[in-house]
Amino acid sequence: MGSADQLYSKLGEYLERRSSLRDLESWLAPRLPVYLDSPASAAGQTVGAIELLLSELEDGIRTERSLRMALKRYVAAQSVRWFEHLGDPTEDLTSSSAARLTTEEMLNPSPSWRIEFQGVTA
Repeated sequence: MGSADQLYSKLGEYLERRSSLRDLESWLAPRLPVYLDSPASAAGQTVGAIELLLSELEDGIRTERSLRMALKRYVAAQSVRWFEHLGDPTEDLTSSSAARLTTEEMLNPSPSWRIEFQGVTA
């Protein structure tokens, strides 16, 4: 229902003023249980920060400008890689495993075979 990628994409849209605070809130509200189910995750922490700032806005402690600036500071302090989520939600995605190569293997991609002939190494 909600992924971290989608969250950061929606948050990025708001911070870049491509969507409104109302848009962010209406997108986030039905997904809160999913994100807050893992409060220690980066997405859970981000949603917690958004919710705290929204409650401060509603209580008159913050303005929307102050909320946006606080979110920008929060995001800047996190190790989040931003990208725009352009994928079609109906698209069939597949994945593959990635091999872990050492630096030496990446620099020297030729195979390293060890062939032995009657006790002699070639």
